[in-house]
Amino acid sequence: MLRLLRTFAIAAIAFAHEPLIVDSVTFSGAGLHVNLETQVGRPYDPAAVERDVRYLWNLGRFDDVRVELDGASVRFLVKPSRRYAIHEIRYSPHSYGFQRTLPEGTVIDDNRAREIAAGMEHELRMQGYREARVSYVFTPASRHEFDLRIRIDAGRAIRIQHLEFEGDLALNPKQLHRALHGLHDYSPEAVNAGVARLQSLYLAKGFFDARISAGDAAIDGKNATVRIHVDAGPRFQVRGLDLTKLCPCLMAQRRDAERRGILDFTPSLRVERRAGGASADLTTHIDLGEPFAIRRIEFFGLHRHSDSTARRSLLIDEGAPVDPYLLRKSLARITQSKLFNPLESRDIVIQRYDALHLADIKIRLTERKFGSWNLSGPVGPASIAGPIRAAITARLPPWGQGVFELSTYTASVGLVAWQQPLIAALAVKKFVPIFALTRGFLPGDSWRSGFAIIPQVGWQGSAIATGAAQLQGRLLPLLKPNGGIVPEMTVAVEGGATGAILCNAPKPKLNLLRTAASIAVRLPGAW
Repeated sequence: MLRLLRTFAIAAIAFAHEPLIVDSVTFSGAGLHVNLETQVGRPYDPAAVERDVRYLWNLGRFDDVRVELDGASVRFLVKPSRRYAIHEIRYSPHSYGFQRTLPEGTVIDDNRAREIAAGMEHELRMQGYREARVSYVFTPASRHEFDLRIRIDAGRAIRIQHLEFEGDLALNPKQLHRALHGLHDYSPEAVNAGVARLQSLYLAKGFFDARISAGDAAIDGKNATVRIHVDAGPRFQVRGLDLTKLCPCLMAQRRDAERRGILDFTPSLRVERRAGGASADLTTHIDLGEPFAIRRIEFFGLHRHSDSTARRSLLIDEGAPVDPYLLRKSLARITQSKLFNPLESRDIVIQRYDALHLADIKIRLTERKFGSWNLSGPVGPASIAGPIRAAITARLPPWGQGVFELSTYTASVGLVAWQQPLIAALAVKKFVPIFALTRGFLPGDSWRSGFAIIPQVGWQGSAIATGAAQLQGRLLPLLKPNGGIVPEMTVAVEGGATGAILCNAPKPKLNLLRTAASIAVRLPGAW
């Protein structure tokens, strides 16, 4: 990692009788107003100068900070960090699933680039790449913009081949393995997260004295053996609350609070032990914040698409309560439109005005690239998996509005060949040029979107493409209603017990059937 060079030189002054009074303070190297503790007319104080230097460094805007003392004059000399206007983020050798984006033209410096790289490094280590190293470099992309090139050296992933439990388990080991079903790759961070999930499981079962710890992993090449020690302690007989209903009940209360615009919902579980045995009274306590209403909703990063196109996907409106669930669902609908890159938590800011009980919602969008090309063929039988296809695709210019907003349309020119399709009307014996004009499914503009015009395959082919887009756009959100929309809830346990109960979003009913149905809904698009 690049380290900033600090230089701090102050001439030593010997005071004979009276302290030195500062007669001038200058700040040069950057056109920036700063509030320094060192002031004209005050006695010279080396400790105050040092605090000023730390203040300037903490601004994160300088590569170098120096102080010079000439008689009674103090000069602060800084070298500003170079700032780069970003064209896009590129990954090398590949992205490892990262989808981080920055709106084109975003200005960042080395500090921000280091934060991005460090965040990726942490995520890779959580995934089991404990030797992961992520570096970056800025490369010119145009006269005024740069690409942020992220180089990912993931190292080897260490798989957890054996996960062993020892001690007084009290619970069936199968339950413990189910609680850690996502723990496949080894890293200290991932194991610690697994220990927290096990602690949550024991607390939810009434083991309020449970102690769980992970020993040092035994690593052999790319495999690891992880041992987790459990001291379950007694299982308490509880009164006043059914622990099996704790999470569903709190989830429902949080949803009611969200409907009223309450953003702060902090639940806790109080354990009051009764004398004479392993028994306890349980009570819940919820700290609720004040309700907020939406004052303004603003979008940033729109260049090709209009504000109204993004706003039509929202399920919230100005003047209504700030409903976090509907906000998350709205953001999922914006992503579903495929006009913008997936949103991350830092792309959404809720700015509160506590005295007014109002809030502004600011959403930063990154538009998808203007054009693309692809060459594809069927994986499996051509009649099921799709045609052989080569195409160049581009979005139309940002003209018009409503259904005639051309930037929401995609024009595609390519070559397609069906050999033996399931639908005979689509049969093509050789490569033929195909022109298609499509408007993807927009959740806020449903019936006026999700259609395709493909003259070369006739009305049948256009109808099939349109039907597939409508079917997927309408049914997929219903089949997987909670996909990342309902966040986990942490319930702190108080009263001698340690840890917290983690409440996950409930799985939809008939989850396996829904998963199979979602796969079936996607098939017409391939046909």
